[in-house]
Amino acid sequence: MKNIDFITHQEWQQQSPRCYEGIGKSQWGFVNVSWDTATTRLCHIGFTNERVGVTFLPKTSFEPADAQGMVDSIFSSNVPDFVAIGTPFQLAVWQALYALPWGATISYSALAASIEKPRAVRAVASAVASNPLSWLIPCHRVLPKSGGVGNYHWGSSLKGTLLAYEQTITKTAPPAVRLRPDR
Repeated sequence: MKNIDFITHQEWQQQSPRCYEGIGKSQWGFVNVSWDTATTRLCHIGFTNERVGVTFLPKTSFEPADAQGMVDSIFSSNVPDFVAIGTPFQLAVWQALYALPWGATISYSALAASIEKPRAVRAVASAVASNPLSWLIPCHRVLPKSGGVGNYHWGSSLKGTLLAYEQTITKTAPPAVRLRPDR
């Protein structure tokens, strides 16, 4: 079973975190990652075309590192432990996303209802958009109720590609190869 923690910014800061940060290449392009130097838990994953700083973790010290091994682990069946850091509301949204079965999709309104906040669709959309662990907490699986793939921080084209990939893997690969943390 993978160790995933959902903690608030305050809990994170109490740990006096120091993180490594770097870029590696995945089958979908470059990926910016950050991980805790003490525990090696991932705390940020994002697709990128350039080196970008991680701004969502206040009072965190970052050191450059070779990230290719970490990126390779993320997109394999050997996913490292990770930690999601956010507000209590964001954490509730991300936990619901993390619980989605491989290849499943959900609308923003259904996601809001799943956390018992059916009137908070815009706030849920904002929490989805601020997900620090793309791919592992599958924000790309949230679709607009009106149809289509909708927006994605790294472009609708990549979102569609990730969704299509998951459908292909769901139909052809054994569960251990489906690039999901063990539960």
